[in-house]
This record gives sequence, C-alpha cells and structure tokens, in this order.
Amino acid sequence: MKSRLYGLLLCVLFVSGCSGLLLPETPPAEQVDRSLFTGVPCAVPCWHGLEVGRSAEDEVISTLQKLDYIDQATVQINRRSSGVEIIANCTSPARECLKFNVADDVLMKIVVGINYEVRADEAIEQLGEPHYLGVSAAEGEMAACEVYMIWRTSGLVLASTFDTNSDEAEKYCDVVRDTGKIPSSFIIAEARLIAGLELVNLLTSGDQLFTFSGTLAGR
Repeated sequence: MKSRLYGLLLCVLFVSGCSGLLLPETPPAEQVDRSLFTGVPCAVPCWHGLEVGRSAEDEVISTLQKLDYIDQATVQINRRSSGVEIIANCTSPARECLKFNVADDVLMKIVVGINYEVRADEAIEQLGEPHYLGVSAAEGEMAACEVYMIWRTSGLVLASTFDTNSDEAEKYCDVVRDTGKIPSSFIIAEARLIAGLELVNLLTSGDQLFTFSGTLAGR
C-alpha cells in the first residue's frame, strides 16, 4: 500500500502522470487531441501550426486560445530571466497537460500530456519507427525512471515515468535495460517536441540509449 501511494504521489508531480499506475478514463472525443498521431492539422515536427525553433511567443498564445480541450482559465505565463514558460490544464482530466518554453521570442520546447491511452505499437504504426529507445533516472526529488522513444528527424520524444519501486518499473524500465526493446503494451504519458541543443544533449546524455530494433509483443 505504501508503495502504491508513493507512486500515485509521483504521478501528480509530473505533467501527465504515470501511465502504468492509474489509467484515467478516456475523456469525451471533443476533449482529446490526437493530432500528434494523426498529423492533423499538421504533422510533427509541427504541432497545431507551431514549430520548435521557429514560432514566436504570440503564436503560442494565439494557438492556445483556439484549443477547445484546454481550460482557458488555467493558462499561465511565467516570465523568468531564462525565458518564458507557458502552461495550461486540460479540461478532462483537470490537470496540467501543456507546457511551452520560449527564449528570445523563439519557441524552444513543447510538452504535451497525453490524456488518453495510446500504446507504443499504436504510436509506431502512426508515426513509423523511432530512431532510438532510452531509459534513464527521471528528473525530480522522487525516485523514478523514464522510458522514452526518440524520432531524431522531427525531434519528437514519447515517454512515460514510473516509480522505481513499482511493478511497472520492473516491467518497462528493467526490460528496456535488459533487452534494448520496448514492450508493445507500453503506454505513453507525455510527448515532447525539442530541437537544437536540447536534442543533442538528450542523444549524448549518457542515458542507456539503444538503436530501435522493434517491440516485445505480449509484454
């Protein structure tokens, strides 16, 4: 019980939560954004007309105002010396699901919390095979591991984070470390669009990184 409560607390602290610990019910269709996988209205590296390394802050804000699945009352713009962070909550479930980082009026990073269930094999069917598969210790105060797939050309990263004391960490983090493959049942919790130095840093971070060589069916 203690381990499960610990895991649930960890989910709250991350943008989109831990997919393997507690799956939310799928929101109504109008409150779900499947654009990352359908390529509508534009395909990655574009997201709703925004593109990392090209779009400006006012374009981000204008795009946010058009998204029906976002609770507009939750949009926050935080200005710091390092740049601007823009965050917003989904309507269903009511939690943070979008984050944008802007520096010198240029969009540097998009983070999208996935508010519906999509598995690794489903994502690969829509997007094609990723270039790399990685596993690392997740950032933050909690003991956690992150499994992620990288599409190098588009700068797309699909990831989920797990409490290291959970069964899911053994099922996903440990399996990736041991086999260099991702279970097809892996549920994606977060998408990130990155470019430039951040992408280079991820590819050279020292995490366990594997050239993608397929999924593990039935795992």
